[in-house]
Amino acid sequence: MADLENDSRFFVQELDVVSDESVENVVANVIENFGRIDILVNNAGVLCIGPLAELPLSAIQNAFDVNVFGAYNI
Repeated sequence: MADLENDSRFFVQELDVVSDESVENVVANVIENFGRIDILVNNAGVLCIGPLAELPLSAIQNAFDVNVFGAYNI
């Protein structure tokens, strides 16, 4: 099995897709290390469970921030 932790061809970065600063820092780090971005896996997402009328506005806003605007930010 390949030792992925020590493979210099790629690396994993954790970021907050809602935070412009976090996205900018990760992109800068990738460009600094590799010169470009070839593949991006954006697997961030949140789910609101319950009747829409009973969900707090903050939960709905967070879902849109992560699921819609987060994908746009990336």
